[in-house]
Amino acid sequence: MPPLIASGPFGALLLIGSDLVARSVLPDDLPSASSRGPFLVHLLVRANLRRAA
Repeated sequence: MPPLIASGPFGALLLIGSDLVARSVLPDDLPSASSRGPFLVHLLVRANLRRAA
């Protein structure tokens, strides 16, 4: 099976699984976009800097 075809269903399952875990573990009043968005940007910038070096 080509990697692109296999990555679609795997990504969907990963997204659904992480959503279920987040809904059951994290409190409802935690604003996820404001707490996790900057961290994601930090990880992306760090990965790009490592790749450029």
